[in-house]
Amino acid sequence: MGILGSGWLRPASGASMTLPFSKAWLREEARRLSRGPYQGRADDMPDWLAGLDWDAYQSIRFRKEHSLWGPKGRPFQVQIFHLGLFFTHPVQIHEVVHGVAVPVAYSRDFFKYGASVDSLGIPSSPCVRFALFPA
Repeated sequence: MGILGSGWLRPASGASMTLPFSKAWLREEARRLSRGPYQGRADDMPDWLAGLDWDAYQSIRFRKEHSLWGPKGRPFQVQIFHLGLFFTHPVQIHEVVHGVAVPVAYSRDFFKYGASVDSLGIPSSPCVRFALFPA
């Protein structure tokens, strides 16, 4: 998913590489993907996420101070859903910075975890991506 904006968040080490980005590239990539069969992604959540119940998932809160573009005083900002419970298909979010798609890397600091989740011993930098809210 591409997100247009300025360079507030940066990828952590080990995050996927940046990609040149343009509207023409996006249109061509959409055409290319639409010509092939649908290829779903496996739900590759770590066990600690796959086992969260309703109450545990509801205790995970996004920290608004980490909103994409929030500190820039823009008329809108992006707040990200945590993977887990009903949101089982991970997505990698990119921000376009000076014509380059830069991955927004997951950070535990983006979220406040309730006691029941925090007690699971979440790694400081787990291999987790984000979830999209279904429309």
